[in-house]
Amino acid sequence: MAVTTRRPSGGATDAARAPALQVPIGTVVEAVEAGADAALYRIDLDAGDEGRMLADFARTANEAARMGLPLVAEAFPAVRREGGASLEGVAHAIRLAVDLGADLVRTAFTGSSNSMRAAVADAAVPVLVGGGGLLRPRDELSGLVSQAIAGGARGVLLGRNLFQRDDPVDTAADLASLIHGRTFVGV
Repeated sequence: MAVTTRRPSGGATDAARAPALQVPIGTVVEAVEAGADAALYRIDLDAGDEGRMLADFARTANEAARMGLPLVAEAFPAVRREGGASLEGVAHAIRLAVDLGADLVRTAFTGSSNSMRAAVADAAVPVLVGGGGLLRPRDELSGLVSQAIAGGARGVLLGRNLFQRDDPVDTAADLASLIHGRTFVGV
């Protein structure tokens, strides 16, 4: 169970054209009372009101630390490019989330295992990679996961690239094997 954020427009996809500003939909206290295992807060560094979002995140991090609840930051860089986010943007997003109190960071893939390794090199907490906004072909998703893990990511946190598949259980099993079995594809 997690407390998360949402866009004011209600959209959380690349198709939503609202600013990327995230607003809290719950508090850490509410999460603890509901039996949550963690709180989650998304930081989009291309937000129209980035300062407010970062201040909200810092308050959430302080509250989570006081309550002993781990905080997952979904920290995404402002600059995106074909094939993955920039190394500099991902490294900055990770560093910012950690500096503000994240216990775990989910971020974008940089496009290669070498650039991912550089992006996570100084991370003081585990870093997970998301699958991206588009539903990827299974072999492409496996390659992304393999490269991310080879590059130092500790795992993945997937949404539509898992639950919108015709075969989500088989895909999850294959990805778990890649991550935990260290069987890398296309690296």
